[in-house]
Amino acid sequence: MDDLRTIINKTFNQYLDAKQTPFKHNQFANYFRTEPKRYLETYIKRTGFHFKYNIKSSVGNGQWAVIPWIVLFDTDISTSATEGTYIVYLFAEDMSKVYLSLGQGWTYYRNEFGTKIGQSKIKAVSDYWRNNLKLTSNNFNTKEIHLIDPLKRYGTSLPRGYELGNIMSIEYDANQLPDNQKMEDDLSLMIQSLEELKSKLISSRDIDLSNKYILSGLANTDDRKQDKQKRTPIKRDYTKQTESNRITGLKGERYVVEYEKDQLHGNKKLQSKVEEVSVTRGDGLGYDVLSFNPDGSEKHIEVKTTTSSENTPFHISQNELLYSKEESSSYWLYRVYDIDKKVKLEKYRGNLEQYFFFEPINYIASKKNL
Repeated sequence: MDDLRTIINKTFNQYLDAKQTPFKHNQFANYFRTEPKRYLETYIKRTGFHFKYNIKSSVGNGQWAVIPWIVLFDTDISTSATEGTYIVYLFAEDMSKVYLSLGQGWTYYRNEFGTKIGQSKIKAVSDYWRNNLKLTSNNFNTKEIHLIDPLKRYGTSLPRGYELGNIMSIEYDANQLPDNQKMEDDLSLMIQSLEELKSKLISSRDIDLSNKYILSGLANTDDRKQDKQKRTPIKRDYTKQTESNRITGLKGERYVVEYEKDQLHGNKKLQSKVEEVSVTRGDGLGYDVLSFNPDGSEKHIEVKTTTSSENTPFHISQNELLYSKEESSSYWLYRVYDIDKKVKLEKYRGNLEQYFFFEPINYIASKKNL
């Protein structure tokens, strides 16, 4: 069995030549799919890390990849290179270097937001984690990695997605590879960083929810500010309550998105258009989820979620209430409650004044001219 350094070195020396030969039944491709897994499984057992893991490596699917990779997954967080956060070895297209990276799956962002907006979203999440993880090695670099020639056109967005999804990395030059022990030590430190990230997720079982929480803008990207807030009891309590409410809201929105897709199970085209607009487009539209009736007409759904019963009062903005009146034919309020237990749902269509009493609790104060 080859060690890590040998696997990396063989890839540097053989990949470009292998790409000039047929992909199917290729000897190097078979080696790359199997040998990293064999070695890294042995390494994990030997080092005694306690997490459920999986190792995958790829030189492409049916054709040679621009960027071959080797991924180590914590299966609580991710099981596919298309989504989640994981440790990955990313080889530069010209085989001049390889990065040991704490990275993110790009395909999720592309499918959720489209290529252009997805690139800004994945970068925002990478930036957040750079500001909130403690570097476990002075060798870790938080600068952007470079896998491809930026002046070339590629038929896939994956390489650029890999670059933007990098949170932190170590670069190894093909001509100056360290010894195997050093590479193993670096991997051990990167696993510790992945474990730290996992500990800071809203839910280790739902990294999508954690990403949406970060992208909502509520998450504080400066630990020092958080520490300072903790010295002021009233402010700390308010922040904690706000974060808890926002997390509850995101859970409810995700539930409604899946519920609506399920209602449209016979129409895949409409299913694919269901959108959590509060995340993809931002707040202020007057509703949270865009869905559709079976005839294709739009449903604008405001989601109000509570952890307790349906009789629990909930907050609603003037803009949301006004929208329910002006767009009553397409407007729906979905009341999601008992979200952390056996979730339940009630639906209200049109002007909300038909169903609820409203009590003003906030005011805007302007100074009087005395």
